[in-house]
Amino acid sequence: QSTASPAPVAANPVAPSAAPQAIRLDPPQLRSPENNAQVSCDAVNTLAWMPVNFMRESDQYLLHLGFVSGASADGRELITWVLEQVQSANNTIWPMDPGLCGLAPKEFGRKWYWYVEVVEIVNNARVRVSTPSSSWAFSWN
Repeated sequence: QSTASPAPVAANPVAPSAAPQAIRLDPPQLRSPENNAQVSCDAVNTLAWMPVNFMRESDQYLLHLGFVSGASADGRELITWVLEQVQSANNTIWPMDPGLCGLAPKEFGRKWYWYVEVVEIVNNARVRVSTPSSSWAFSWN
């Protein structure tokens, strides 16, 4: 088991995926916290999105969460993606883990990005069946 930190990537936060795709669903629509919201580390918080119509029982939501960890030479935010969380087709809420709160550096505003996509498992591989949602930011202090 590796203890290496994930490498930061430049934003646009939704990085192109090398995963196979079979797009047949609309992208998830994010609900809360609203884009650019301030969220308290001391409160119980959730990430929530709207259900996607026509999902199959075998489909799963894939939540992506990362924090701003720097800036590139041209000023773009660098994001360290720390979580890919699978959720069942009937679960559109993820309880935010307060243990993650302190990971985002203060000098970059403790800013986080998140987005959701729909995948299904085919031959032990994730196949993207929706395009990713828009990517929303929040500050978690």
